Amino acid sequence: MVYAVFHYVPFFRSLAPRYLPGFEKDGDIISLNLNGEWIVRGLEVTKAGAKIRVPLIHKKNHLIMHAENLGSIPPNTASMKLNDGTKVHEITLNSDAGKSEGILFVRP
Repeated sequence: MVYAVFHYVPFFRSLAPRYLPGFEKDGDIISLNLNGEWIVRGLEVTKAGAKIRVPLIHKKNHLIMHAENLGSIPPNTASMKLNDGTKVHEITLNSDAGKSEGILFVRP
């Protein structure tokens, strides 16, 4: 498991997985797991993205992006826009059949 560590106060209002500018839409399908529970299953990664509210209720919150398929160009790549209510942050995650990446949200 590979994690990007992100410090936050106090929670993120939304998450928008989308494909990166310059990348081809190749049919990537992802699922998102938050603290051991699936919050989204079978989401196609698109340019427009999908707005998802993510309740971060613990001091440490693990968000994992799982590849449901590999599209036509592996690995699955999604740019996550994170809106904390005052600023929008962006992070890129890659996942394939043998590896998932995630974000560890840590409250100071």
